[in-house]
Amino acid sequence: MVEWEKQREAVKQSVIKMDPRYLVKNPVMFVVEIGTILTLALTIYPPFFHGQEAQWYYGFITGVLLFTVLFANYAESLAELEGEAHAESLRELKTETRGKRLQKDLPLEEIAENDYEEVDGEDLKKGDLVFVEEGDTIPR
Repeated sequence: MVEWEKQREAVKQSVIKMDPRYLVKNPVMFVVEIGTILTLALTIYPPFFHGQEAQWYYGFITGVLLFTVLFANYAESLAELEGEAHAESLRELKTETRGKRLQKDLPLEEIAENDYEEVDGEDLKKGDLVFVEEGDTIPR
């Protein structure tokens, strides 16, 4: 996924995660969202909770709380997308990695090219002996 597509998807997910059914799993953000709703009510009608301040004051607080919830959801969504991308790259690496399976157990100094065969990482089994040189990726 291209970086700007990832950003756009994270923004979309941050708005979707404003659903109270999702936020109830995160008590801190749920309380901040409840506070946002209450200050929005005070912004619209200050005498609602016997508010003594001007509407702009409650509007500012509502904006700060809303930004807090949206930014927290955005950061969480972006981290999830990054994690998914990283997991996918690891899955691809697993299938692409090749290993050098030894024909027989030899001392390290005596291993030559004809002593091992290059195989796909998926073809290696538990107990196989592998030869790893500097710069090689260790097959799983």
